[in-house]
Amino acid sequence: MQDTEPPVITCPANITISNDPGECGAFVTFPDPTVTDNCPVTVSCSPASGSFFPVGTTTVTCTATDAAGNTSTCSFTVTVQDTEAPVITCPADVTVPNDPGENGAIVTYPNPTVTDNCPGPIDVSCSPASGSFFPIGTSTVTCTATDAAGNTATCSFTVTVERSGADLSVTTTDFPDPVRVGQILTYTVIIQNRGPFAASNVTLTDRLPNSVQFISATVNEDSANVTSATSDQVNILQSNRVLTFQLGTLDASSTVSVTIRVSPQIPGFITNRATVRSSTFDPDPNNNTSIITTRVLPSQK
Repeated sequence: MQDTEPPVITCPANITISNDPGECGAFVTFPDPTVTDNCPVTVSCSPASGSFFPVGTTTVTCTATDAAGNTSTCSFTVTVQDTEAPVITCPADVTVPNDPGENGAIVTYPNPTVTDNCPGPIDVSCSPASGSFFPIGTSTVTCTATDAAGNTATCSFTVTVERSGADLSVTTTDFPDPVRVGQILTYTVIIQNRGPFAASNVTLTDRLPNSVQFISATVNEDSANVTSATSDQVNILQSNRVLTFQLGTLDASSTVSVTIRVSPQIPGFITNRATVRSSTFDPDPNNNTSIITTRVLPSQK
C-alpha cells in the first residue's frame, strides 16, 4: 500500500521579543512544531531555532516530511523590536562673554555625539538650539536623540554668558592727617581691576585741591604700559589742577598704586578727588571715584 497522506504540522505561535543589548536583532530559540503522521516524520524550519533574527519581522517556515516523501508546511513570524535607546553625549559646558552692547550672546556650540545599536538616521535636536541668543547668566541646554524605532535619550549641558566687563575701583589714603601748612602731604591712590576681564586704556585723573603746591607723582614700578606724569606734564596741567595717568591695560585681579606728593599752603580742609576710567565696560561705576578730605593745620612758628 502506498502512503499518500501528508503529515499534519502545527507551528508555534508568533513570537515578539526585544533586541539583544547592543545588537540590532536577537538570537531566538523557538519551540518545535507539533507533527502527526501515520509514518515517521522529519521536521526542519528556516531560519532555524537559535538563529539571529534582525530587528523587524521575519517569517519562519517549517516543513514536515514523512518517510514516503509527503510534505506539509506551516509558518509563523518572529518580530524583534528595537527597544534600546541611542546613546547621546553632550558637549562640555560653555562659558562665553556677552556680545558687545548686548545683555547676552549668540552662542554656537558643538553637536552632541550619538551612537545606536541599529544603523540608520538618528534625529538630534537641542533646545535652545546652537546659534541662539543666550541671556547673561547660566542656561541649560537639553539635547534629545530619537532613533528610527522611536527610542529617545537625552543629555544636557550649560551655557554661561558672563558680562564682559572689568570692575575698576579706586581708593585714596592720605598721610599725615592732619597735616601742617608747608609739610609734605602724600596721597596714595590704589586702582584695582576686580575683573572678570582685563580693562583696556585705563586712565586715572586726580583733581588736586586748589590750595596745595604740587611736588611729584609716581606710579609703582610693576605697572605695565604706564606713563607717569613728568614735571613738565604736571606743570601744563596746573591750570586745571588735574593730573592724568595713562595706565594702559590692567589685567583682572591686578592693582596699580600711584603716589602723589603735595604741600598745603593754607590752613583749613582740602579735598582730593581721584577717578578711574577705561574703554572696557564697567559693571559697577559706583566705585570709580574716591574723595578724601584732609585737615590742614597752621604751620608751626
